[in-house]
Amino acid sequence: MSICPRLSKCVLSSVLVLALLVLLPGAAPVGAAGTGSLPRLVVVIVADQFPYDYLDRFSPLLHGGLRRLLDEGLSFRHATHAHALTATCPGHASLLTGLHPSHSGIVANHWFDRKTGRSVYCVGDARDRRSPRRLQATALGDWLRAAYPQARVFSASGKDRAAVIMGGRHPDGAFWYDKRSGGFASSRYYYPEGVPAWVREFTRQRRADGWFGQGWRPAPVEGAAARAAGVVALDAGLFPDTFPHPLGGLSPAPDTAYYDDLFRSPAVDTLLAGFARTLVEREGLGRDAAPDLLLLSFSALDTVGHRYGPNSAEVLDTVLNLDRELGALLAFLERRVGAEHLLVAFTSDHGVQALPELRRQRHRGGRRLAAADVACVQNAGRRLQAHYPTPLPWRRGFYLDRQGLAQLGIDRADLDRRVKRALEGCGFIERVWSSVELEAGAGDGGDTWRQLFVNGHHPERSPDYALQMVENFTPVAGRGADHGSPYGYDRHVPLLLLGSGLAGGAIDTPVETVDLAPTLAGLLGLAGVVPADLDGRDRSSRLLAPR
Repeated sequence: MSICPRLSKCVLSSVLVLALLVLLPGAAPVGAAGTGSLPRLVVVIVADQFPYDYLDRFSPLLHGGLRRLLDEGLSFRHATHAHALTATCPGHASLLTGLHPSHSGIVANHWFDRKTGRSVYCVGDARDRRSPRRLQATALGDWLRAAYPQARVFSASGKDRAAVIMGGRHPDGAFWYDKRSGGFASSRYYYPEGVPAWVREFTRQRRADGWFGQGWRPAPVEGAAARAAGVVALDAGLFPDTFPHPLGGLSPAPDTAYYDDLFRSPAVDTLLAGFARTLVEREGLGRDAAPDLLLLSFSALDTVGHRYGPNSAEVLDTVLNLDRELGALLAFLERRVGAEHLLVAFTSDHGVQALPELRRQRHRGGRRLAAADVACVQNAGRRLQAHYPTPLPWRRGFYLDRQGLAQLGIDRADLDRRVKRALEGCGFIERVWSSVELEAGAGDGGDTWRQLFVNGHHPERSPDYALQMVENFTPVAGRGADHGSPYGYDRHVPLLLLGSGLAGGAIDTPVETVDLAPTLAGLLGLAGVVPADLDGRDRSSRLLAPR
């Protein structure tokens, strides 16, 4: 069954709808209610850069939506991303396609295009500026619309790449925060004639201007409670960066610098929550029997976490703001749709590493990128080149010109051995993985690290050599936190479900984030349209409360 054309909501008679439900394989849905009925609205919420650790550390301070999800929902306590490069685009793709980056094609936020010789953006599009054309798979929204043509699918985020990737190939719309106006934007891929009037009206309301002249001031938290939550004030030396934080610069009116600063504060999450409520109202989501899908990715924790680190007061304030906004959003959706017709999932695209300075303060290992590390890699390259009479055909970073390599008569196996030996001599590099060994598969040795790198490797889009840094190494100089490693602090994320009829409590069985999309598809009765070759597993049969 074909997916309805973009931007339209196909209208079927009630007779055809009933026929669809009867004839589709697997279309007797278990439903969130566990009674054979479908939820009218499924909401997938992704918090960008939210390690599972935050649920434990900040739990006593949560009183809003996160609190409800923890207390009333179902929690998979051991959910992990199963690919090595933990970043925004690969994480969102894995969550909504049920595929590892090796199969979705979304291996990074940016990668080198061997055909054009240029770096490309995961959602970049020369025709429409932003689109999902680089995504080599369908997603949950595509499956839903294939099964239920009346279904509506929308995605929204602070980040364009999160909104685009979550929506899949053919959502009704995808929106993201516009740092030029403080409103929300889209692209011609979704709206060839321009965004709907209600989106333009939302931007004209200038809600983002509400913080102008106020700065970022945190909600009050008692000092002992903050310390118990792991908040640590590190010495910033001669240039402290503490609350209140200015938003924008010396301008008498909101400008692009101001809107850019909002993007790097909890305000962007507040704006997204308001935009989501408006979207639900103006697009009429959850108002008929066909299930609709709303995909939201909250970006502030990533922008704040990178700058201040996961143990900062800024991250705490951002989590508490997200908790409040999700509480208000859940209450709004329940009033609008009805709690019995709502299914909510909460998760994250990746975690984050603790600041190495904090780890050293606590007498634990950890350090960040230094000039000596850069020099080590460069000198390794010089020593490697000295072995060959002609320049090695490097294209960009660790990408090789494979055809040029063959023309030079260089034995790839010999080159791989030499590259590994040279780079693994640098103390911050644990292991170098070549494309040849990754394309050979994981093998039977049970090597966890190899499997993670195999899952994240695409033959055409990934580099010829992938570096596995040592644990607790931050590949950022100066200050700030990072992610992108295969270690637990970057891969272990929350996975919470809340819906009428779902069992509550915690599940300790390890699951992978690629399980989310097929599990939601199982709850929606989409077995007949879900691709058979997914990497993720449908866990829905174990989630229903006893009747």
